[in-house]
Amino acid sequence: MTSAPTQESPPSFSPYDFSDLFGNNIYALKSVPIPSLADTMKRNVESTLPLCDAKEASATTALWQEFENGVGAQLQDLLLAEEKIRSSSAAYPHHYFENHWDDMYNGSRDCAPINFSPFFGITNDKHPNNMDQCKRAGAFVSSFAKWSRVVLSGNLKPDTDPKGNPMCSSAFQRMFGTAKIPTKGCDVLAQHQHESTNVVVLCNGHVFNVPVVDPTSGGVLNADACATLMRECVAQAATPADTSTCAQVMTTAPRDTWASVRAEMESNATNKAALSAIDKALIVVCLDTDYWQTLDDTANALLMGPCTNRWYDKHCLIVDTAGHMGICFEHSYSDGTGWGRFIRDVMMDVDGKAPLDVKTVDTPIAQPNELAWASSASLKSSIASAKSAYEKLIGGVACKALRCDAFGKDQCKTWKMGPDAVAQMVYQIVYRMMHGKMAATYEACATRKFFHGRTETIRTITPEGKKLVEAVAAGGEVKAALEAAAAAHQGVSRAAASGLGCDRHLMALGKLAAKKGISAPALTDKITARSKDWLLSTSNGSQPYIDLFGFGPVTGEGYGIGYLVDKAQMSFCVTSFKGASSGTSSSAFASNICSTMKWMKEMQEAVAKDGSEANVPALKLKGAKSKVNVASLLTTIPLVVAGLAVLIPFLVRK
Repeated sequence: MTSAPTQESPPSFSPYDFSDLFGNNIYALKSVPIPSLADTMKRNVESTLPLCDAKEASATTALWQEFENGVGAQLQDLLLAEEKIRSSSAAYPHHYFENHWDDMYNGSRDCAPINFSPFFGITNDKHPNNMDQCKRAGAFVSSFAKWSRVVLSGNLKPDTDPKGNPMCSSAFQRMFGTAKIPTKGCDVLAQHQHESTNVVVLCNGHVFNVPVVDPTSGGVLNADACATLMRECVAQAATPADTSTCAQVMTTAPRDTWASVRAEMESNATNKAALSAIDKALIVVCLDTDYWQTLDDTANALLMGPCTNRWYDKHCLIVDTAGHMGICFEHSYSDGTGWGRFIRDVMMDVDGKAPLDVKTVDTPIAQPNELAWASSASLKSSIASAKSAYEKLIGGVACKALRCDAFGKDQCKTWKMGPDAVAQMVYQIVYRMMHGKMAATYEACATRKFFHGRTETIRTITPEGKKLVEAVAAGGEVKAALEAAAAAHQGVSRAAASGLGCDRHLMALGKLAAKKGISAPALTDKITARSKDWLLSTSNGSQPYIDLFGFGPVTGEGYGIGYLVDKAQMSFCVTSFKGASSGTSSSAFASNICSTMKWMKEMQEAVAKDGSEANVPALKLKGAKSKVNVASLLTTIPLVVAGLAVLIPFLVRK
């Protein structure tokens, strides 16, 4: 995402009926637009050329020109015709690629951890006495249960844009009481919002069902009473559970494997009851037995903690023994700005800054009930295999978190550049210096201004960005190139936020071509594949109460970069797979981010003082490739010429 929604909502929005929240367009928002074919071709080519040599640039642009003038135009007409029919109905899907997007999440047979389990770290309590595992968990659970009652009552005000216009609230219907259920071939979502009055607590491998909402009065257990129940769970879990029977481990397995095991488990009444209690829970609470001493400890625990203490089919609140906490999310039905909204509301209630108007009770509704698993030889074998595979998976992931105080958003403003654009240019410089080439880069951008809008891709790669990284690598003039690259990035970002990126459109055209049996070589070309091989998968999670943000890499040879931009610093969590042939290194990349930020600040200060970059030393990074030599610069000249020649038809079109 590129920015958080406005914090406050105008008081003029009327209550809604909860049953309308997901399926009905209660704020009369526009649908996600289908971009013009010409605009998508232009954006696609502009972001692909920097990844090509001169020969590839000429060939790929000719291929896309042929596509636009031929089969692309045919597919666009078919897509517009389908959209006309779709838009005449209020039924799902609610925009032109929603079903394809949902199928991507629910149809993937890969395991959930690393692939679909981003996390937010939550800021520590300012009062040391509150930094207690059960106290913090209890406070969050109570306030989250209160928030769920606000949503159910129809009184959750929408997020708004800077002009006060409402943003889509449909995802909030599924933020609690929802479970992703593995089934063969495609997962499904089970929704129990009206029945959801409990949380499930995992501790030391044990699983407890804990009621927190009185089903009769609707009263929510207050923070102190919830904390008492958390302590009871910890006490009962003093002895570690037998890991051979920890069914929660199966949520880490490939989805079809888990689907088969779950189907077998549900044939037993005991297991079926336990699974039902978990599915219906507001949220899963993971009370870890570890203390996260460092930022790296926190990131690793939230991204890939102990598999006996996670349930990856639901959102998981995770708290260490010292009260540090965060949430690992189930990503299929929700995204970062929605997660940030409920965390903000919950934490403001916890802090007493904006109390939620919900009735509370101080007497526990019932004591924690440990859920039992009816084991069998086959279930134990499946759990053992899943546990071994998970440990191998996370053992192959390198995760490095750090904060850098070289500058933050306030300093970027004095440079007259957007802080997100500056951060993205830092990643481009670091990747080019470490790996000797440009990287296809994905930045997530929220599109909640549209009904059921989720995200679009900001393609960070631009011709201006390539000029910047080559200038840095060659030791040339940088300031003007940085300003041009940042401005270009902001333009791409604005387009994406308006639903005018190219990736969702190309995905829809590709799905339509496959459906109709239409051959479209441009959509499957090797250069096209390179342009979507996200060697840098990035997302800006900056929102109130968020202290750390991370997720796994999306390709075996690339990096995942979750980052936060604060007033005077930036925070990063860099992930990659160990042993990649490309030589990825999360620790080196993270360190080089900070080194580049410090160098960039030095360069800006030198120009402000001396009016020149002459005295700024060349950027030197760990593991960097050698500087660009004259020969390599000369090979860039025909690429620039070729790029201009082939781009002109796209640029001059009306």
